Amino acid sequence: METIVDSVDIPISGAEGSGMEEAGILQNVQDSVGEVQVDNLGNDEHNLDDEQHKDSHLESKNQNKILLEDLASRSSELRHLQEKRDLLKAAIKMSSCDQHPIDFYVKQLSDQVEARRQDLAKMEAQWDAQRIVLEEEKMRLEEALRATQPEVYVKFKKLEEIDEETECIIAEIKRREEEVCELSAELEKQPNLEPRKTYIQRIIEITKNSRKQDVDVDKILKDTRELQLESNSIQERLHRTYAVVDETIFREAKKDPAGKQAYRILTSIHDSFEQIAERLHDTDRARRERADIEAKLANMTSRSLDIEKLRADLDAVKNENDLLERKILSNSSKNSP
Repeated sequence: METIVDSVDIPISGAEGSGMEEAGILQNVQDSVGEVQVDNLGNDEHNLDDEQHKDSHLESKNQNKILLEDLASRSSELRHLQEKRDLLKAAIKMSSCDQHPIDFYVKQLSDQVEARRQDLAKMEAQWDAQRIVLEEEKMRLEEALRATQPEVYVKFKKLEEIDEETECIIAEIKRREEEVCELSAELEKQPNLEPRKTYIQRIIEITKNSRKQDVDVDKILKDTRELQLESNSIQERLHRTYAVVDETIFREAKKDPAGKQAYRILTSIHDSFEQIAERLHDTDRARRERADIEAKLANMTSRSLDIEKLRADLDAVKNENDLLERKILSNSSKNSP
């Protein structure tokens, strides 16, 4: 239904005429399907032992269901396209009409929406009444079937359960397919990265190298501890030997002038060796520091330095220094009498 206002057609959402026709077609198909199902149910009551007839009943039921779903989807698609077309036409006519303001059309649309809402409420009430009648008829038939043929009734209930499970499974499959489509679209949007196997291989190689380095470090630490223990043992033995020799020569020095000379030589030798040991330690420390500095220097030279930027920074520092020197000189000249 369309309302004509000054040559402007304002469509009701959903093209009521076509919607009613489609609803009538759908109702007729549903009625025919219900009649086919009732006929099939009656035939089942009279031919319980005929397996061929049961198979044909299931096949016809599935075909009817598929036809209903196809008709419903096509009707919904057609209705949606007609709504879009009518809305576009009405919007174009409204934008080109200067006789009425926009509020006038908004009020007209609100009235039509309210009328449409009332029509829908009436249709829902009619459908509720019809549904109650159909449910009562279905319950009556089921009660009659259970009273006359309980085995067939049990099979009928099992078929209904199977249909419900099938519908649930189909809905779940559709939902999963939609999720797969969404995830596939997101995956295509993601940047092309290296395969996961490459990262796993790199991690394995890094782990192997780390373990190998841990073994080497443990070996070096073990050798270092052994050398430290050996060095400490040698130093202790050297101190004990020096203490014994020093005491012996010191006793002889009290009795013999040659012993005094030997004691002085021993003291001089001991001092010289202590100085040599200290120089060796200093040399080793300096060698390690030199290696560290060389490594840092190599690291710095490997980096890409911006020479122009360094020169600009250096010039800026020089200018700041000159400015500070001038300020200092000016302050000192002002303070001087």
